[in-house]
Amino acid sequence: MSIQIDKLIRAKRRSIALIVERDGSLTVRAPKRAAMRDIEGFIREKADWILRSREKMKNAVPVAKKQYTDGEKFLFLGNEYELRIVKPQRPALKFDGAFTLGETAQKRGEAAFIRWYREQALQIMTERVNHYSTLHGFAPRQVKVNSAKTRWGSCTSTGTVNFTGGW
Repeated sequence: MSIQIDKLIRAKRRSIALIVERDGSLTVRAPKRAAMRDIEGFIREKADWILRSREKMKNAVPVAKKQYTDGEKFLFLGNEYELRIVKPQRPALKFDGAFTLGETAQKRGEAAFIRWYREQALQIMTERVNHYSTLHGFAPRQVKVNSAKTRWGSCTSTGTVNFTGGW
């Protein structure tokens, strides 16, 4: 069985990576000088994994786009909480056992939630990093939360710990 490469990206790297995208297409990242026969051989070796991953993507339930309406549910730390639309407030989005969003900010609901989730992530990640750095005897200089698309996190040589949010 031949598996088609939908996108081949050659870059300065040492290994071949296979990415099954949400639509089931196959992206291959390979070293600049990798021979096509080596890439195809790698794909043949990983054919079972590719087919299983495509099946998972096909069966995945699409996530409905949020509307930011009264009663809609949002996740925080593994629990669902209701959104209540209220009179204009500052900040536009607050959380106290339920989310409240000012009615004038409803059109900007997505941006308000992203900002709020990022603030929460930074606070929680900073606490966790401080806890574990104390246990293991190192001291990062800074903790950041960003929206990188392909990494969960990274560390720099200058002591910055970067985490990626899922927004």
